[in-house]
Amino acid sequence: MNTAAGPRYIVADRLLLGGVPSAEFDGVEVDGSLILALVRRGTALPVGRVVHYPGATILPGVVDAHTHICMAQGEDLSQPVTEELLASSVEQGLLSAEGMLATGVTTARDLGARGRAAQLVRSSLTGRNGPRLVVSGRPITSPDGHFASFGITARGPREAAQAVDTLAEEGVDLVKLVLTGGNLTPGTDPSSAQFTLDEVRAVTKRARAHRLRVAAHAHGLAGIELAVEAGVDTIEHCSWATAESFPGEPVRLLVDKIVEQGITVVVAGPLPLDLAGGYSSPSPGSLAPIAGRVLKAWANAATLIEAGAQVALGTDSLFGQFPGFQDLIVRAEALVAHGSWDPARVVELMTEGGAAALGLSRSIGRLEAGWQADLLVVGGDPSTDIQCLRRAYAVYKDGQLVSGSLPGGEADDRNLRR
Repeated sequence: MNTAAGPRYIVADRLLLGGVPSAEFDGVEVDGSLILALVRRGTALPVGRVVHYPGATILPGVVDAHTHICMAQGEDLSQPVTEELLASSVEQGLLSAEGMLATGVTTARDLGARGRAAQLVRSSLTGRNGPRLVVSGRPITSPDGHFASFGITARGPREAAQAVDTLAEEGVDLVKLVLTGGNLTPGTDPSSAQFTLDEVRAVTKRARAHRLRVAAHAHGLAGIELAVEAGVDTIEHCSWATAESFPGEPVRLLVDKIVEQGITVVVAGPLPLDLAGGYSSPSPGSLAPIAGRVLKAWANAATLIEAGAQVALGTDSLFGQFPGFQDLIVRAEALVAHGSWDPARVVELMTEGGAAALGLSRSIGRLEAGWQADLLVVGGDPSTDIQCLRRAYAVYKDGQLVSGSLPGGEADDRNLRR
């Protein structure tokens, strides 16, 4: 079948809309890189133009809303940036990108890399060897702050604004602003703010001038307050940490402001093996303290969703912890198995939530006419069994098959009447 000649139809047993199976539609009509229309069940389709996946589900390609594709698990993030290190970072990024795409991640947002490594990876990718990448380049941080070893350090509103100008010249898609310390940088405090409100406002104002979104790394309550007051686009982690508690308790006033301002909160962070299904078998009550903190962070995210906030899922991965670059899938399984999240809700976080975090809600994350034809075809129904995400039959990006295969190795040429 010549799939390049005009529209074609990709159908399966079910199609997910908003994370749940549609009773009305079971496929998509693709024209080039876009979805032309949804296919109603029972529609007679043209002979030779149909690809049919029996026993499968079609959902949007998933989004990793917070990752670090140019970094490997276990590497020293405090080492000086050298030309050799930059070259290896790009090599790691290309390897990670190819692996992620094969798992169904068709779009990813990279939130922190050395030099222009992420931009180089983005420009090197073709449609077949990696996801659509949105990159922040070097993070803006404070002197001796989290990720200061490879970020742009700034002190004072003038330097903060200049840092944004520099990033714009370096070709970033958004700005990553590190408002609190982080666990991967010894000596920094996740519960304390690294910037003043004037500095944060200088960053957001200059970013708007460059038409760049702002992602704020904020574990601590003090950082979350700054992010909300300055009007960032996303808050990463949002742990509500205080000197007494990490994570802490959500503050209702700030939660309401997050909802009112349309800020997306991205749940992202290291996943302890205690919570990784299939990689360990913890006995009841044996979870390590870090696992308890992760569970509390997930409970806080559920509170935000109940209040009406948009939430997305990211890995925050330094790749290599889990085989096959399945970091996002492993986290989705853990949210269901240990966080008691509904599978359909988790799928929504990985699709529509991710699109919102990237500011791409009108082009990806949904199966809808006019949206990009990014499709993940899996065996079974992930809205009831999240582990189905491991059974990827095919991945389509911009309407092209980039991983997996056609059923039986070829298109189904029958005039299907389902």
